[in-house]
Amino acid sequence: MRLEGTTECRVELGKEPSHFIALFGGKFIIMKGNDPLSSQKKPLPPTNTGKVPGVFLYIVKGTNELNTKVIQVPCRASSLNCNYPFICSTPSSVYLWFGKGCIGDQRSMAHMMADLMLTNKNLVVFEEGSESSRFFTALGGKKPYLNLVMPKDPETTRYIKTYQCGVDRRGEFVFSEAYDLVQKDLDPNSVILIDTHDEILMWLGTHVETHIAVQCFQMAFAYLKTTKDRSDMKTAVAVVKQDHEPEMFTRLFPSWDPSLTMDDSENRVTAESVKRLLVNRYGLPTFTREELSEGCPDGVDPAKKEKYLSEQEFLAVFRMTREDFAKKSEWTRTDLKKKHKLF
Repeated sequence: MRLEGTTECRVELGKEPSHFIALFGGKFIIMKGNDPLSSQKKPLPPTNTGKVPGVFLYIVKGTNELNTKVIQVPCRASSLNCNYPFICSTPSSVYLWFGKGCIGDQRSMAHMMADLMLTNKNLVVFEEGSESSRFFTALGGKKPYLNLVMPKDPETTRYIKTYQCGVDRRGEFVFSEAYDLVQKDLDPNSVILIDTHDEILMWLGTHVETHIAVQCFQMAFAYLKTTKDRSDMKTAVAVVKQDHEPEMFTRLFPSWDPSLTMDDSENRVTAESVKRLLVNRYGLPTFTREELSEGCPDGVDPAKKEKYLSEQEFLAVFRMTREDFAKKSEWTRTDLKKKHKLF
């Protein structure tokens, strides 16, 4: 019920603003579960993949009482991340695990949250690398997890950025930054760009039209041109298809639930269309620059030899994207093709 004179603020799960989290004084816990009043309640998948009853795993995110929240994550070792503390609650004990990238403020808040969960249980603290076998047994066995320490110095910290991508009416690529992206924000109709600085991940929803999907590399290159120190196009770009997300992708989402799939959705982004991204955006047979410069292979339009280069070779030859090449005047394009013996 809204009180007269108050401000109403709608808060989405996983998108909680700092002023909302601060209301809980560092004791904000997000549990997995269904709304008991929901008319569309669906059965939840088991959160404990190791089938150990009564075991739950939580990630602690925050450094003080104003920004800390605890989130229940899938109960498996691959959910661990060396940059955060984790709390593993079992029927007899509470394990507090500190990754090697944790700093003092993170540790203090994790201790406070672990104490809330103790009741009559024992608290066992582990530093990464010194865990007992009981800890990993509770998580269903030891598995690889994110083990890359992110720097905490504000001057060197590289924040992961996410963008929704598209093409406007003029054919220009557009990027809209998305904040606090969670798994449910990955819309099947969207193309999502995730910039980890070391690489660019292009996520393709299953409902993305093929003519948009085949341009995802060009989207990534257009984005890289706007960034500092990476306009040389040497940053790795990976294409990730919905429902086939590798672990390097899902690790970016601490509460990733593998049971949330879209197997019944129309699949327009096929394996063949993804293959085209790596070869040629026009779906044409490809030849090397040397092959095209020495003659005109069968089936090649002699006036448009550049279209028969692979995407990677086009960038290497002209040092620009196809979009930038198309923006050049006709005589400039002709001179460039003559320079590389493609005319």
